[in-house]
Amino acid sequence: IGRFPEAIAAFERAIELESSRDAQTLADLGEAVLMNDQSSITGRAGQLFETALPFSPANPKALFYGGLAAINRGEPLLGADRWEALLATSTPKNVEDILRQRIAELRGESPAAVESPVAASASATGTVVTVSIALGADASTVVGPDATVFVIARDPAQPSPPIAAVRRRASELPAVVTL
Repeated sequence: IGRFPEAIAAFERAIELESSRDAQTLADLGEAVLMNDQSSITGRAGQLFETALPFSPANPKALFYGGLAAINRGEPLLGADRWEALLATSTPKNVEDILRQRIAELRGESPAAVESPVAASASATGTVVTVSIALGADASTVVGPDATVFVIARDPAQPSPPIAAVRRRASELPAVVTL
């Protein structure tokens, strides 16, 4: 419901009770921290996903966000590896197509070869969303030009993991992105 500071406090208490050994709680805390502060993907949130993965290497949330964290740290191949592992879980078809496209891009393969099934699937189901993104005046004064901005789409019926994500540098904004 968007009350991330309260969610963070609740997950921190749960982690304390579980002695920091439950992958799902660590991943849930990481997601709450990330939703509260998008820049934390390379900080605390990213570290929480890294901590969760050894406890549960197939945790979908930890794999998805751990892949994002790796990409943001400059480790695109590790990000691709994690997203390939995520594909081995029961990933919805529309998410699978998007992940395959991004994995191809991260590995330096031609996204065109992967894009056509995604585009065909998206067109057939009407799941293409185009949005215009820009930083507001207040955010522009705080966020540096090299900051990373994520646009994340979620299915309201299944809020995690996101079904699409686009990454841009603040210096590339305003921009129009397609999810």
